[in-house]
Amino acid sequence: MLLINAISFAAMLVALALIDPAGLHTSKPARREPGQLRSAFRHVASTPALRVPLAAMALVGTLSFNFQVILPLTARFVFHGTASTYAALTTAMAVGAVGGALAAGARQRVDARLLTGAALAFGVFSFAAAVAPSLPLELVALAATGAASVTFAAGINSTLQLEAAPAMRGRVMALYSVVFLGSTPIGAPIAGWLAGAAGPRSALVLAGVAALVGGAGLWLALGRRAALPALEGEDRRTSPSPSMSRSTSSTELCTANDAREVADTPSLRISGCAQW
Repeated sequence: MLLINAISFAAMLVALALIDPAGLHTSKPARREPGQLRSAFRHVASTPALRVPLAAMALVGTLSFNFQVILPLTARFVFHGTASTYAALTTAMAVGAVGGALAAGARQRVDARLLTGAALAFGVFSFAAAVAPSLPLELVALAATGAASVTFAAGINSTLQLEAAPAMRGRVMALYSVVFLGSTPIGAPIAGWLAGAAGPRSALVLAGVAALVGGAGLWLALGRRAALPALEGEDRRTSPSPSMSRSTSSTELCTANDAREVADTPSLRISGCAQW
């Protein structure tokens, strides 16, 4: 299996070799200066569209993405299976992950609704995997969990890249990698301890709870803030303005020069004529 895995990387090497460097749009490398890491933290802390998704990824990445610990225990102690059972569980999740990645790649926009929905679906399907009474149902639940988890992770990744300032994008994505991959040494022992104390299903319950909390936090911090400007813009478009009846020049209130964009998250941009 290790040999097959190694051979599979040939496709990636071929794809990298076919890239034309002349067609890449590269920016000027930033000079190494003291305090660059602190400036990245300040940039994230001062930008809600970065701070909230990164915090949600920290929570979900630590407590929910521990399937490398949970699945072997589930195969052995829940379904009393063998290595073939574990392979079936991982294959089901991998199939769902591929489907979720393809669906995420086909989307033209990433917004708070997508992030919230993916996190909530991640939580619900983790609960379904925790209570699945049979192996076939477990496979179905894990496939759905894989799709939701990849959609969530890809959505967070895209959001951070779109919202980060160009000069900070590399450092912000480095923080994402630390949160997503570096949280494993923290979350994996927690999942393992909980599975040993209360059974492997309890670790899946913990994963579901963390994903639901992350989704609720995303909606409260980003979704509602994005919805309020939309409602206000609708009210301004439908409500008559007293000034418009006094002078024909009042139509200039809704010219292109007065249109303002209200944006709390990527792809939630609403143009409106208002005095801000």
